[in-house]
Amino acid sequence: MLWLFVAFLCAFFTALSDILCKIFMEKRGENGLSTLFVRWFFVIPFVIPFVFTNWQRLDPKLLALYLVAIPLEIIAAYFYMKALEISEASFVLPFNSITPIFIPLFSIFVLDDKYSWYGLGGVFLVAAGSFIILKSANSHGELKVKKSSDMKAVFMMILSSLIYSLTSVLGRYLALHLDPIFFGSTYMLANSIIFSAIFLPLQKEKMKLIKPDKLSLLIGATMGIAVITHFVAISKIETAYMIAIKRTSILFSVVLGKFFLQDKEFRKRFEGALLMLLGVIIVSFAVKK
Repeated sequence: MLWLFVAFLCAFFTALSDILCKIFMEKRGENGLSTLFVRWFFVIPFVIPFVFTNWQRLDPKLLALYLVAIPLEIIAAYFYMKALEISEASFVLPFNSITPIFIPLFSIFVLDDKYSWYGLGGVFLVAAGSFIILKSANSHGELKVKKSSDMKAVFMMILSSLIYSLTSVLGRYLALHLDPIFFGSTYMLANSIIFSAIFLPLQKEKMKLIKPDKLSLLIGATMGIAVITHFVAISKIETAYMIAIKRTSILFSVVLGKFFLQDKEFRKRFEGALLMLLGVIIVSFAVKK
């Protein structure tokens, strides 16, 4: 059950990195695109050591999968950060829990993963908890979103979740055929370098963002830990199960959002997060050996 502990670590540091990104947006007045650059640029020093201490050679097939996954990852990350930019963290982040619902559609064919009915039930409970959180957007508890920016953020997060479901499956395949820490570090490094090479020439006025400070380094460090723990855990268990555990980052996001950002409707959103935690418990006992 070591994978479960590692997956929870991934969930916590993912949530912490998200909240730090939201703080960065509010304090610096930066948009989601600039914040994504900071997140990925400052993760580089934290993943490079793992690249060279676990070096492996890539065959053409694995390299091709890198080249397929990287642009998808960049697109998904952009929608993710843009959604976080225009809505409250504890409101919009739960929609990333929809990812485990999409994953079996891909992993059954790509990885031949096996899912028990109990395990799938746990995955759907995780997703159901996010919809309880959605209801917190309306004081009458109706399942609708008041502000157009919130509706746009929900759409972006669902689109991001769909893309992440595919990159998660591709990532598990690569992590099974490579050392997971090597894959996680090289994958993050490649995303960071490619995105920076695109971003900086188009946003020359943002060169100031490469100057390190405490907040930028914290964003990079927490992202680095989240990446490494993600691929260690996903190499040990079926993709949908690991991602379901990782999505308990929403529980941490609700708490951290209240503590650091004074997000509203804490009680309702926390109740939804607890339902997700129940789904996580079911998943942890339903994994086929």
